[in-house]
Amino acid sequence: MAAMLGGCGSGNGSGGGDGGVEGGASCAEPRSCVVAQLTGSPRPTSTSCIDGEQIPERTCPIGSECAAGYCAAPPSGATCTDDDACGSASSGCAPFIMGAGAAETYCAGAIGTKFRAESCIFDRECRSGVCIPDRGTCFGRCPTVGQSCGVGVTCREVAITVEGAQVTLPSCVREP
Repeated sequence: MAAMLGGCGSGNGSGGGDGGVEGGASCAEPRSCVVAQLTGSPRPTSTSCIDGEQIPERTCPIGSECAAGYCAAPPSGATCTDDDACGSASSGCAPFIMGAGAAETYCAGAIGTKFRAESCIFDRECRSGVCIPDRGTCFGRCPTVGQSCGVGVTCREVAITVEGAQVTLPSCVREP
């Protein structure tokens, strides 16, 4: 990924992205937004400052902009409780930070190709843009904890990191 990045702040951000950016300038802000070239079209990316380097955390979904260092819910995005509510094969139900570490889910352009509860290593593999680290599966919002999401898959509360914020949301997960 090629990006033109400025410096960032005092190293008081948190990681969670898929890799770092070379440079190492001192940081001006703990969080910022950059535009990187991904798949041939410019897409905003949120970054945080870690050890004096600006580290990409999240490529914002199609239709989403980056503001104050966070991907903002798309202006046309409706709140959602599962991918089916978004009504399109090219969109999904993705988490967004809404302030004070709280997250809500909105319909947004899919990031990756993998659906809820499919195995993953990186956030960028999942439609939601979030791979659940302790399960190695894609986050897929569901409306009711305990409900079935299909054979061997159940809705459970999961802890995920969204742009440096630890949040808990219901997601379809494979049962052990």
